[in-house]
Amino acid sequence: MRKPLAATAIVCGTIVLIGLLKGCASEQRPLPLNASEETQLEARALGLSLGVEPSTPPVYAENLLHALRQTGLFRDVQPAENIQTPDLFARVERPIYGNAVIPILTFVTLGLIPTVTEEEHGHSFSLRSPTSSAERVMVEYVHRGYTVLGWVAGFLNLFPQWTGDNVRHDPRFQDRLKLAILTKTREIHAVMAH
Repeated sequence: MRKPLAATAIVCGTIVLIGLLKGCASEQRPLPLNASEETQLEARALGLSLGVEPSTPPVYAENLLHALRQTGLFRDVQPAENIQTPDLFARVERPIYGNAVIPILTFVTLGLIPTVTEEEHGHSFSLRSPTSSAERVMVEYVHRGYTVLGWVAGFLNLFPQWTGDNVRHDPRFQDRLKLAILTKTREIHAVMAH
């Protein structure tokens, strides 16, 4: 009788320990870049200044501003009202956000039964010249992956394809956003010429 009880206590203790160390949420990371994609990212900075236009609600413009800064592609990225002569303006075109999930079963079972949902994270925005709004370059990067809530997330976070952090802060996510921007380099320069 004591052996099954001890085994159950060890298993539960291990689950709790992993959950405490690795969190109770896990998000699927983007795939790593292949060799060809990595080559496209090497030593590629656009050296431009960007003014990020406000959005409704403001959080989308704030997230875009932070993400564009993180790419390291631009000389300066500021809110549009804080920059005097930007090379380009960036504007959120489509808000991309995760699912609003209430993990009731996960709460009731104290995390033993996980909640799994598929979510989208990313940015959809346009770049335009300050002198003309007629021509815009559309840029979009969307990562679709699963989010798992509950104790099992602690185990998932031990694997390289999963993270307990916000996937938008993941280096793979940032590299993929950077790649999406760089594939539009020719169009960006054409818009600046007008």
